[in-house]
Amino acid sequence: MNILLSVHNGFLKDKYFPPYIMESLSAMGTLYQNTLDRPWTEDELALNIQGMDICITHWGSPKITTKVLESAGSLKLVAHCAGSVYNIVVPEVYDRGIKVAGANKVMAKAVAEGTLGYILALGLKIAKYTEITRNGGWKQGPSEYGDMKSLFGKKILLVGFGDIGRFLYDLLVPFETRVFVYDPYLSEETKADYPCVEFTDDLDGAIASADIVSLHASKNPGTDYMFNKARIDMMKDGTLFINTARGSIVDEEYLTEVLETGRIHAALDVYQTEPLSPDSRLRTLPNVICMPHLAGSSVVTEYAEAMVFDIDNFINGRPLGYEISAEKAGMMTRE
Repeated sequence: MNILLSVHNGFLKDKYFPPYIMESLSAMGTLYQNTLDRPWTEDELALNIQGMDICITHWGSPKITTKVLESAGSLKLVAHCAGSVYNIVVPEVYDRGIKVAGANKVMAKAVAEGTLGYILALGLKIAKYTEITRNGGWKQGPSEYGDMKSLFGKKILLVGFGDIGRFLYDLLVPFETRVFVYDPYLSEETKADYPCVEFTDDLDGAIASADIVSLHASKNPGTDYMFNKARIDMMKDGTLFINTARGSIVDEEYLTEVLETGRIHAALDVYQTEPLSPDSRLRTLPNVICMPHLAGSSVVTEYAEAMVFDIDNFINGRPLGYEISAEKAGMMTRE
């Protein structure tokens, strides 16, 4: 079995593919690698993928295009050690019967955990009171009591109910929250699996009544500026707004204006332009938690471990645990 690791030398390979992962891959077949300090070009990938049965990809890997596929007559599996595969494989990969696996569920579980952390930190004003205490302050008396908001019993709207939203729902269950979900792409079978979730087609009405709004929709042309001025204005006073999806889903400039009034609070992990500008007003607002796109970063080698697991499954004729269907690939985030 010929296995191609298309990740170039450098931080990503060192961090995400430590020696024990490389040893596991080498034990499964003949391992070939990109030994350059940069990503391969399309032509270089086309040359190196000849005769390969499995291609392992990660962030920064070149896309398996139609041109690459012309040289990939032996390719049977693409194993992506990260999230969305939309920008890694073209539809022709599926047309040729090549299986695709990805570590999206690994990332999703971590992002859900991060999102829960942001919700709790925002509601409990952890950043605010850490800053006060760090600067020598303390409680200011009775006025501080009630400033922190419990998650228990709150009404939370999840916009998007893919892997992240579903993992987050599971984490929210102990808090006895009332969970509403807006996701126009869900099947009736999926909805039936979550009898305690209140699915809605009325996004505007759900926004207006929610205590917490958490974004988990994929980035695609249909979700650009989904949260525009009108929908931001729909949020009631005191709403906690969480975005761990993509910055393009929100009108960031108008959101900033509303946050400056103190009317709502936000925990933001993603932005329209990244890195966030050093002079962004978001950085200075006491009612905003700004994180540098790290919600899913509590896992590292787990991405490659999942793909080692599925490569072993594939070689031994077992079902894949992390297979990505063509339909799911088409709905994933587009960078």
